[in-house]
Amino acid sequence: MGAGYEWMTSPNWTVRAEYLFYGFSNSTAHTLVFPGSATPPDGVNLSVGKFNINVFRVAVNYKFDWATFR
Repeated sequence: MGAGYEWMTSPNWTVRAEYLFYGFSNSTAHTLVFPGSATPPDGVNLSVGKFNINVFRVAVNYKFDWATFR
């Protein structure tokens, strides 16, 4: 999910702003069991909880006039 906008400040220059949100909210638990383990099994428990990332980007762009390079 996100939003962004780009403004043209002159014929060749633009300014861009962008916001992105990544939400990882699933909680899981895994037990990894290794071959030949004793009972109860020896293993590794892994728990993943809520994890969110917020990204903000700002950019200045120059647009080349390709017609002058021909």
